[in-house]
Amino acid sequence: MRLRAVTSPGLLETAFLVFTILAIGGALSAFDPNGQVIEGPQTEVQQISEAGDAGKQLVMGIVYLLNLTLLVRSVRPWAWRFLGLPLMALTAWCFTSVLWSAIPDGTLRRAAALSGPLIVGLYAGLRYDERKLTRSLAIAAGLAAIGSALWAAAFKARAFDTDGNLRGLFYHKNAFGAFLALTILAVIYRMIVLRRRSLVNVVLLAALFACFALAHSATPIVAMLAAFTVLAAVVGLQHSHGLLAPILIGLFCLTFAVFLLFGTDIADLVAEMLGRSTTLSGRTTIWEFVIPMIGAHPWIGYGYGIFWLGETAPGALFWYWTKQFELHAHDGFLQLLLDTGVVGLVLYLCSLVLLISRIIRLSGSGAVTLVRWVALFLGYYLVCNITDTELWQANSLLTTVYIWAVTRVNLETWCSTALQRATPEPVLTGSMMTPVAATFTAGHPEALA
Repeated sequence: MRLRAVTSPGLLETAFLVFTILAIGGALSAFDPNGQVIEGPQTEVQQISEAGDAGKQLVMGIVYLLNLTLLVRSVRPWAWRFLGLPLMALTAWCFTSVLWSAIPDGTLRRAAALSGPLIVGLYAGLRYDERKLTRSLAIAAGLAAIGSALWAAAFKARAFDTDGNLRGLFYHKNAFGAFLALTILAVIYRMIVLRRRSLVNVVLLAALFACFALAHSATPIVAMLAAFTVLAAVVGLQHSHGLLAPILIGLFCLTFAVFLLFGTDIADLVAEMLGRSTTLSGRTTIWEFVIPMIGAHPWIGYGYGIFWLGETAPGALFWYWTKQFELHAHDGFLQLLLDTGVVGLVLYLCSLVLLISRIIRLSGSGAVTLVRWVALFLGYYLVCNITDTELWQANSLLTTVYIWAVTRVNLETWCSTALQRATPEPVLTGSMMTPVAATFTAGHPEALA
């Protein structure tokens, strides 16, 4: 038996969530005078300010404050516990890293910005199930695609970077590509799992793929393939009483990955097809620098969010030595080690292991569509963070959706456990409510306070 909200989000509430998705995803960069870098990565590095972008801070601060207001008005105070102890401890650890940070003000500001995805992810997880969330992502994708097309028609020099790659309303083609990849997954999920095969979704998917091709962002492709592989394994497990199907799929993917990584000729061919070098666009050079730096401060890191923060940051050595101007480690797990050390990574992994164990448990309790969306997302999110940095970042849409997944799965697990302990009678309130709604009208975090 699935959870049912006592009150569904209204039109204005959903419209604001869509706007929040666009803001966190980076679709407002076009309207920021400094939001779209034209000259190249060196200029982007030079524009870094330890004080941050005041305009962006103001806009995102307002967005997060409004989400916090909705959260406080819509749910009970104790609903914070659905973030789970590991994520709450990790957030506290990020704030605590101010004590040893090389740039304490920067760490405090970045940790405060991390509160934004926590607020939005918690709020959305308590108010929006997988159907409503993916619908909001699809609407945001449609608006981003239309807006990017209009922006390209009106301001071609800003909508395309110096290499002719489409970035639309976003500050960089990779940011645009990452946003498109996640929303493509959401649209395909709605068409395949939720069976929403309308003409609108077909046209939207075609438009998203067209934008993705024009962005020439190859990084998310492997992660998207991994996401569909994980979904196929989950579906195979749910439709069979054994582990044969997912094991076969997993072995195939593992064999393919090993062959791709260690088979030089194949790797060269795939890199050429994707327009990339076998060094993964310089990422291996970054990793060669980052790994010894992690060894210098292995347990507690350098302080959350400051390793690449300006010319006085620890990561500035990499720019001076290589003249390769990067703003992150191009690996979410390595970046988390730089920011928070082994302690932070262990807390994150505890959260991930709990999430996976609980979706396995929920797969047998009727939460089929939730399990499939979380599995699809995790397949993309985790593989994406092998070559990108979206694991635990402020103002990150992937981090926000991960927090949504943790919150929603914890909520569903709590409800499933509560229903096993008691089976209440449904309550009439004008129309027959489901037993779940009747159970949690007074005490459920989705009930209005």
